[in-house]
Amino acid sequence: MPEERPLVDGVPDPAIEEAPAGDSAAGKRVSEALRALTRAARSFLLYEPNNATVRQFLEVLRMAVRGVLTDLGALDLEVRPFELLWRGEVVYHETDRERSLAFRLFRDGVRRLAIGSEASWEEVLRLLEVLSVRYTRVRQNEDDVVTLLRKADLTHVEFDVVEGFVPEDEDAPAEQPAGARPSGRDEEASLAISPRWDLPQRELPDLEVLEWREIDAADRGALVQEEGADAFPSNSVRAVRALLDLRSDEREGDAEDIVRFIAEVRDFLLGEGELSAMLALVRTLYDSMALARERAGPALRGFSDPVVLRRIVLTASGEATTLPAEAAELFDLLPIDHLGALIDLLEEDFPPQTRRVLRQVLERYIPTRPDYVLSRLRGAQARAACDLLRACARAIPDRAVDAAVELAGHSDPEVLDEALRRFEDAPANPRVGRTLAQLLRSPRREVRRRALELLAQRSERAAFAAVSEHVAGAATDLIEEEEVTLLGRTLARLSPESALQLFDDWLRSKGRIRRWGEGSAAERLARVAVSGLQLIPGEPATALLRDVSETGDGVVAQRADAALARRLSGEAGHG
Repeated sequence: MPEERPLVDGVPDPAIEEAPAGDSAAGKRVSEALRALTRAARSFLLYEPNNATVRQFLEVLRMAVRGVLTDLGALDLEVRPFELLWRGEVVYHETDRERSLAFRLFRDGVRRLAIGSEASWEEVLRLLEVLSVRYTRVRQNEDDVVTLLRKADLTHVEFDVVEGFVPEDEDAPAEQPAGARPSGRDEEASLAISPRWDLPQRELPDLEVLEWREIDAADRGALVQEEGADAFPSNSVRAVRALLDLRSDEREGDAEDIVRFIAEVRDFLLGEGELSAMLALVRTLYDSMALARERAGPALRGFSDPVVLRRIVLTASGEATTLPAEAAELFDLLPIDHLGALIDLLEEDFPPQTRRVLRQVLERYIPTRPDYVLSRLRGAQARAACDLLRACARAIPDRAVDAAVELAGHSDPEVLDEALRRFEDAPANPRVGRTLAQLLRSPRREVRRRALELLAQRSERAAFAAVSEHVAGAATDLIEEEEVTLLGRTLARLSPESALQLFDDWLRSKGRIRRWGEGSAAERLARVAVSGLQLIPGEPATALLRDVSETGDGVVAQRADAALARRLSGEAGHG
């Protein structure tokens, strides 16, 4: 298929023509004159005769031809199938039959065309008219170049001809009704005429006598390796490339057969885990799109099938713990909705290693459509939600924190744990503090414990009121010793000043240390206070611990005594 040419006013630009030819300086001038001739002839296909563009091409032609005839003398050209020679030098070369001036002259029997040095501009114009008629392919009984040249009666233009031949059905419609067959003379011509009928006979090489020759072991090994099992992947890709390079005018059924063959090659490479060959196959399909779109296009769309994508992901993971470079490029080339297709795959039951690689693939595309990803995250199954949240944390960390806040109320423990992990390194955020404070009411002890640890670690001062209210409410319930300690220390870390005041209220009554009934809510509040006082610096905290140790009773006094001893020995905060 000829390559597409730039358009001017919606039509191909006649200035984009045959490449310059000629080796010598004079040959290049002759080549430029011939190119000006072909451009001017083609311009009549695209514009009205009085168009300014046509006049521009004619002026260029006039200057070029006049310069050559004046400086170099007669323009005597030898005509070959796709070339024009001047003094033995190729000054024109074009192999496209539809565009080649040399081919049109040669086909009609012209073997030499000479423009004399005394040729006038009017004669050059009449020659241009003859060539323009042939370019327009207007068929008449006498419209071959030889007949038109003779009718033009060009005094200073000479030509040598041989008997030309053009089949009578040359201008028959290219497409016939379905089921129609040529008949009579048309059928005879279509069967008898070779596609190379108008080209010179090919020179055959000299015959050689076949003889036996022993091949050494190294050469035999190389030959065997070319067709060995290790070469199957690369050979299969080469076969696809060769099929796609076939001319696009083959039978329509061939395209479907080729698409099926490409699918077989694709499945073979996936089954063998040949990632590099898969990448080469997809590249080949893209390279062939312009030449064989009806073949490469459907074959390429076959990669969007969920079954195929699943096998690609499994192949990409293999033994690797990170995404291979070939797999990354392969996914980039696949004509799919990457985020939609890959998030769908997260719902499947892959082993951990494959899920890790799948997350790495997702991280490449999440920043392109974060809102879509977050919308899918809210409705995802538990395991998929964990993986997707983890991928978001690496690709869009700021948005991932907001997503974790939304998932903190998820009923699945794995999702909740994953959301809590997202809070560990998150920047200061009031929503995170409020969310962690709300999680203190969770029925799961490990969730409450983790929320307290994160509140203390992050120093979410805004959450102090919520935590203190929770402690006051939880004091009426049975609180395990570990949680009592965590509550006190969390309050102390969130706001030492506010915590000192709160602990003083819990421990004193009318300026004196309270008395607590063992196991009562007041005793649990006192134990929380003593645990927190250990972390509050300054003499007021030390004095309050000393008062509880000296005048208090029961377990609270014992805890205060131990805390005071550690504090005085410089070990405060390490118990």
